[in-house]
Amino acid sequence: GRLVDDAGRYFSLAEAIEDGSGNLWLGTWGRGAARSSSRTGTIELLPYGLIQERVNAIFNDSGFLWVSAAVLNSDRTGISIYDQEENSFEYIESGLTRDFPAVDINFLFGDESTIYAGTETGLISFDRKTLQILNRYSRTDGLTNENVLSIATTGDSIFAGTAKGLNLIIPLGDSTGVGGPVQLSDNAIYDLEVVDTTLWIPS
Repeated sequence: GRLVDDAGRYFSLAEAIEDGSGNLWLGTWGRGAARSSSRTGTIELLPYGLIQERVNAIFNDSGFLWVSAAVLNSDRTGISIYDQEENSFEYIESGLTRDFPAVDINFLFGDESTIYAGTETGLISFDRKTLQILNRYSRTDGLTNENVLSIATTGDSIFAGTAKGLNLIIPLGDSTGVGGPVQLSDNAIYDLEVVDTTLWIPS
């Protein structure tokens, strides 16, 4: 009556139908659809659909849509990656490790090699190909506020708009640091857009 995933979470089975050709099709609460061979008993989860219902942010990435949401009461949380050409989904699931906690994701942005997620607990960057976490930036790294609402990049630098001002994250050799001074420190930075050599800041 239940499936258990790698993180030890339980998902109830809502429906099971045999199709007459040796496949058992399963519907679950919170884990999507699945297919099982009646001969082997192996269950294959079908990667289709958003990981969460409510959408907070979408980043359109040359044929891929990166979609994130507020946590609310979701059993599964994180980022859904929709391949429009293949009509299929991949996921970066949050809440399974300390590096990527189950928190609201406010904003998604990407460049040629990296995807950035602005969350309520800081900024997280992911390798675009492997989907592994590259870096995390929080108050201990110099952010004035961990609630990151917007992101923009120019060259090697990252602008992070927070609920309490604009931060510039710059590379420092093998590490990174949050540059200063912080601009618009009493303002929420709702969006960022680089046009030519100018940064536009709705606050």
